[in-house]
Amino acid sequence: MKHLFKIFVLGLMVLVSGCGDWLDIKPQTESKEDDLFAKEQGFKDALIGAYIQMKQNSFYGQNLTYTTLEYLAQHWNYSLVTYEENLSTYVYSDAIVEATFSSVYEQWYKVILSCNNILNNIDGRKDVFTKKYYELVKGEALAIRAFMHFDVLRLFGPTPAAVVSGERILPYVTEVSTIPNVHITFDEYTRLLEQDMLEAESLLAVSDPIIGDNTSLYDAAMDDFIQSRELRVNYYALKALMARFYLWIDQEDSAFSCAKEVIEAKSALGGDIFTLADKTVFLSDNKALTGEWIFGISVKGLADDVQVNFIEARAGAKLTKTKEMVLTGLYENNTADTRRNLWKDYTSESGAIFSYLFTKYTQEGLSSLPVMRISEMYLVAAEAAPTLEEGISYFRKFRTSRDLQTLTYSTKIQLQSDILKEYEKEFYGEGQMFYAYKRVNSPSMLWSIVPITPSIYKIPLPQDEISYLP
Repeated sequence: MKHLFKIFVLGLMVLVSGCGDWLDIKPQTESKEDDLFAKEQGFKDALIGAYIQMKQNSFYGQNLTYTTLEYLAQHWNYSLVTYEENLSTYVYSDAIVEATFSSVYEQWYKVILSCNNILNNIDGRKDVFTKKYYELVKGEALAIRAFMHFDVLRLFGPTPAAVVSGERILPYVTEVSTIPNVHITFDEYTRLLEQDMLEAESLLAVSDPIIGDNTSLYDAAMDDFIQSRELRVNYYALKALMARFYLWIDQEDSAFSCAKEVIEAKSALGGDIFTLADKTVFLSDNKALTGEWIFGISVKGLADDVQVNFIEARAGAKLTKTKEMVLTGLYENNTADTRRNLWKDYTSESGAIFSYLFTKYTQEGLSSLPVMRISEMYLVAAEAAPTLEEGISYFRKFRTSRDLQTLTYSTKIQLQSDILKEYEKEFYGEGQMFYAYKRVNSPSMLWSIVPITPSIYKIPLPQDEISYLP
């Protein structure tokens, strides 16, 4: 498989080039890897290297948050005869569109291979670890590997409703090797994914300092590695991933259990770790709602990117939507919805409105993007709750935080329909809506000018991968 062989080589190059001064010691890859993993710090550096890969603009730094996936979800206007038009009208055969998704696919497996380098070495070097760092590093590497594989499945895999028994879909990569990884079935893929998550859960449960009982395991003041856990795939980010995963494969009891655990998470002092933003927050400068973040990605140069893509919208920058479309289409003319405060008119000195500005990422000093927020867990719990009444209760708490009135439902189908609408409003600019549509195989999308067919939801694999399929 040419594509995965290239990923293998690039994965080693990234690992070798991103982890410290040791790389100048010996020219052989194997010797450098031995040097890297001879000490606890080397494993920590390798793990941080995986996050460095994730934050690139061509990856989670833009494409998988507020640009490419948002065009797929019809969230931005576009000019005719452009790459953005081809994305928005699902012309997957366009050369630039094809190259974009091929690059994303490759980057997912590069991060996976970086995690595999850690996992393939860590058990044999367990003696180099102090405190609970072995469990923390291994658990986090497994969690990242699962996170990457799940997003590969969400974009390139079939819709849950269109899974064909016995059909080989994607490779689940657990080894660093030049031997091509075979494509496996949906059931095999999700079994391995769940296996990674469950093992990561057992390790992070006893080691992650984000859990109140684990805070005494480390000297937080002396070790930057355990700081800013909201910017890492921490224990609760893993549980949120599990909630997404179980909802995707229609195991609602498990999805509800995982979402509920994140919602009820407590700090060492007994307070809620994650809290829903209220109207006060939406009216503040904290437009990114950082208090809701379960997991975010640090992005170098984010302020400059936001300046070009959002703030300079008055000069014709890319990421805009007309005011009428937002107010009437997205918010359905509901003037009470406090999320409307994430948008504002951008005017000239004469008072003429240039455009409607999306402000979620424009706050001063913001250097990260949200990947998972607590609001999603309320929506998962509302949909997956064991009874309609309990689901309505979670949905009511969510809507109240957005300054919306209580609604009543007599059937779960009615509730699920409104939950999907809330995904549209809630995760605008976060790269989640296309996946939300895909999960339920929605026959329509807000603002789409082309018919929505099942084929739209399965992004074609890169050509090298297609040629390898049996």
